[in-house]
Amino acid sequence: METAQQSAAALVLSCAALLSGQHHSTALQSALVYPALADFARGLYRELASSAAAPEQGTQPLGALLSQGSARLQPLLITTVARLEQQQSVEYLCFASACWLRYSMGFDGKGDTLVVEDALADQLMQNRLERWDHIDELTAGYLAIDGLFPAPLAAQPAFAERLAYWLCVILANGMGTALQILSIECRDYSARDFSTFASDKRTPA
Repeated sequence: METAQQSAAALVLSCAALLSGQHHSTALQSALVYPALADFARGLYRELASSAAAPEQGTQPLGALLSQGSARLQPLLITTVARLEQQQSVEYLCFASACWLRYSMGFDGKGDTLVVEDALADQLMQNRLERWDHIDELTAGYLAIDGLFPAPLAAQPAFAERLAYWLCVILANGMGTALQILSIECRDYSARDFSTFASDKRTPA
């Protein structure tokens, strides 16, 4: 049986897939073949602290996984609050939130309309229309929507800063490039073998 975290993960991964141009992928399972999306999935599962977080809805059409996102996003937001309290990384979770907010704007990378089926759809659209030109105001408007972000998270400056950052990256570069930037910025080089980088042994001229 699918957990609430799995449902939330499927939601944001489907948003990322559609916004990165994976319309040809009839299901999330096939969309995850896209390397940048697969990297995002692995990072998201790590921050959820559950190797079993992979969505079971792998064979369902992407569009079937996108309704009522503001409610389905809550398990990821609750996890974000807990990780921030423990001073743990929340980069993938922040990106996931920004990813869904970008989808809620109602248009894809080509400018084509996306139908957003959500109880908060009107408020999300109104915020986008009123604050589009200022990323900090846009983010603050999303954080102020009642019932979307938990109060402890909405009041957390570190979350607001990273949410605004990733939303800006997605809007400026498109989802496909934003996924690649996320992968690069969050890559762990701690286990890299530097033994081949010996001291400079060049013979003086």
